[in-house]
Parts: sequence; structure tokens; C-alpha cells
Amino acid sequence: MADNIVKDVADTASDLVGSVTGTAGDLVGGVSGTVGDLVDSTVDNATGAIGGVVDAVTSGSGGLWGVISGVAGSVGGLLSGVAGSLLGLVGDVAGTVGDLAGNVTDFVSGVLDKISDLGGDVGKVVDHVTDGVTDGATDATDALISALEHTGGDVAAAATPAAVEVNGVTDAADAAVHHAA
Repeated sequence: MADNIVKDVADTASDLVGSVTGTAGDLVGGVSGTVGDLVDSTVDNATGAIGGVVDAVTSGSGGLWGVISGVAGSVGGLLSGVAGSLLGLVGDVAGTVGDLAGNVTDFVSGVLDKISDLGGDVGKVVDHVTDGVTDGATDATDALISALEHTGGDVAAAATPAAVEVNGVTDAADAAVHHAA
């Protein structure tokens, strides 16, 4: 059961990461598109502003006041275009941040649902996790003890090895040197 909970939480976390990655990609795409729109709008409005000044100067009608009015109108159009593009960018970012917050909420809800599946007792979840850790530690300890016993982990036996034939040599001293506990 603990394995299922861990798997479900891992799956939920994986879904969250995928969703955050997708949301981040959407944010980058939205910002790139909005910045592109901002640049296009700024260039168009600046071109229009310059064209308005050139028209006012070259037409000769209206004199200085006509030039000032043309420049003011062109600058106003430029500022309006830039402001609109910036507001669009802020809206895109705010929407993406809202989506990300929803994904985090879904992840937390998923984890709480898994706890609820165990009767709503967080203690049971902790017990499952600690039981798994304890079982793993017990298994590792048992394996270590078994390995020591298998290799003759007894200190007294290692200190006084029996004379055995090692590589054709039966001398007790040589056997002690080559003895594998």
C-alpha cells in the first residue's frame, strides 16, 4: 500500500512538473509574442510619427502650430501603442502565473486525496513510510550479519586460522598469511 501511495504521489508530482513546464513554455511564448507585438507597434507608431512631422513640414499649411500638432498627435499615438502592448504583456504574465498556482493547488489536492484514501489519517501515511524505511534498514542489517557470519566474522577464528593448504603450501605460517576470514 505504501508503494501505491509513493507511486501516486510521484505520478502527481510528475504531472505537476509537466504542467509547470508547459505553463512556463506558454509564458515564454506569450511574452515573446507580446514583446514582438510591442516592437512592431512601436516601430509602426514611430514611423507614423515621423511621417506626420514630415507631412506637416512639407505641406507648409499650418506653419509651426501645424508641426507641433502633428508631432503631438504622433507622439500620443506612439505612447498609446506602447501602453497597449505593455498591458497585454502584463495580462499574459498574470494569466500564466494564475495557471501555475492552479497546478500547485492540484498537486496538493492530489496528495491530500491519497491521505484521505487511507482514512484521512496522516499518521497512517507516516507509518507506511517509516515501516518501509525500517524494513529496508532491517534487511540491510540482516544481510551484513549474514555476510560476516559467512566469511567467518568471528574475531577469535580469524586470529587463529587453521593450517590449510594454500597454493600447495601446508605451512601454518603461510596459511595464516593467506587465510581469508
